[in-house]
Amino acid sequence: MYYLESTSPSLRTLDSSPALTGSRAPEPRVGASSVHEPHTNNLYVGDERLPAVNDDSDVAPVLRSYHASALVRGKLYIHAGCPASGRLATLHAYDLATHTWYKIADAPARPRGGTAISAVSLTPDSELVLIRFGGFASFQLPQVTQGTPPPLHIYTPSTDTWSIVYPAPDPEHDFPRARSVHGLVSFMTTTVATPERIPVALLYQGERDASSLGHTGLASFGTTHDSSSHPRPHRPQV
Repeated sequence: MYYLESTSPSLRTLDSSPALTGSRAPEPRVGASSVHEPHTNNLYVGDERLPAVNDDSDVAPVLRSYHASALVRGKLYIHAGCPASGRLATLHAYDLATHTWYKIADAPARPRGGTAISAVSLTPDSELVLIRFGGFASFQLPQVTQGTPPPLHIYTPSTDTWSIVYPAPDPEHDFPRARSVHGLVSFMTTTVATPERIPVALLYQGERDASSLGHTGLASFGTTHDSSSHPRPHRPQV
């Protein structure tokens, strides 16, 4: 952990031992995801022990790895990933208040592992939505020809629908390349030209050249980062 609120910022290693008698720390794993809930200061790690009133129903998500997660207004969203076989395009929401799973709209395009999602408001006053980029489906995603804008998928909770935007290219570095197991972080910021806060999505690093073993093998990784702040108008998925 990199402790930002210190006068001398430094890296710290946290002890994963159980905090309470009888509790258990998560088992060591790869391909996991986690989200932080700032109001309760809880860290949610993808774990089959998360209690739910409908765990045994068809609504609950199957066990998986290399999925993505995000927290939006009290709901933990779990998306895509690799179950025992194949890959998924599903999206589930876990209500932290009622301990209930909800099966919601599947994402467009190919099922995938190693994708990334992030919660962001597209304008300062709009609702929080989920954005998605990249992933792996036996090849790196998105699969587009050179010079073609790569899609950014957007999920809107209030309508339970997905849409697509095509952000303009960076004037110097053009479009981001296809990738998986990367980072995608959203935040609000200002520019030199205007003090108005605008949403920015920071896309960074990831796997560039896939291994023949898929997620179980090593491959080439990129260290570039890209950002998007002014997407073109929505082009709904059909």
